Amino acid sequence: MKGPLLFPLGVLVGAIPMPDAAGAVSYDLDFSSSSQYDSLFREIQTNGADEEIAWDPGGFIRHNSGVFVRSSAAILDSSASGGSGGLGGETGSQANNDYQSFVIQADWRDGTFSNGNTFGFYTGVPDNDGSPAYLGTVQLRADSVLLRVDEGTVPSGMSFGVQLGNQTIPGTFHEDTWYQFRMEVISMPDRIDFNLGVYDVTTLELLASYSVSDTVNPVVETGQVGFRVGSNSTGCTDIDNFRISPIPEPGAPLLFGTATLLVSLGRRRYVRPVIRPGSPCGLGGR
Repeated sequence: MKGPLLFPLGVLVGAIPMPDAAGAVSYDLDFSSSSQYDSLFREIQTNGADEEIAWDPGGFIRHNSGVFVRSSAAILDSSASGGSGGLGGETGSQANNDYQSFVIQADWRDGTFSNGNTFGFYTGVPDNDGSPAYLGTVQLRADSVLLRVDEGTVPSGMSFGVQLGNQTIPGTFHEDTWYQFRMEVISMPDRIDFNLGVYDVTTLELLASYSVSDTVNPVVETGQVGFRVGSNSTGCTDIDNFRISPIPEPGAPLLFGTATLLVSLGRRRYVRPVIRPGSPCGLGGR
């Protein structure tokens, strides 16, 4: 399922990021086949659980916590191997460890708000999948959404890390409904800016946003990226339309284009989402 493409907020307002490494590439994955997950993600089971994230024939990725309290992570790695049937890669050589300034986004739906499910993106993950890494997360409730950023996060561990900041934004949200979560990372020599946003997948309406910066001990080196899904109870969370785009280095045409032009391009690329097949997350099962 192809959804709308969002442009980096920092580019629109004129922020000047550090140039991303030459090897950082863009990905646009709709998970229409199991091979997209098997060959491009290296799965990390953060508490010893097995096969907790899996591809669904409906064309998305499902995190099913079963009967345990679990969190799981998957690192973007084009060298991933050992995966089959949509269960994700098992090993890899950390081929995508050169992201620094970029925008990352995905559609997700939470089956049951009462489970305390969270969804988020990792950035700055070192080659050993350890700390330091940053994690931006979203947690929906019926009447609000919590956005937060943590630092010193270990993808292979259960904890979030040390909270850099958070904000609860009032709103109306629904279980088993697709939303889009987007995180922009702008790395500069002395700071890292994080811009988080939740969008309606059909209209592109911005429903909630939060920005925070690390100016004390920013980790500005390049690193890996990925996603994390967690639950405090049984249930599942679905993920679709994973996208990542490095922010061009200063001097590239995109940075010096006008905001009007960028918005126009974004509108031309917009494709209205379709209803994905597959059982709603709240009904359980994969």
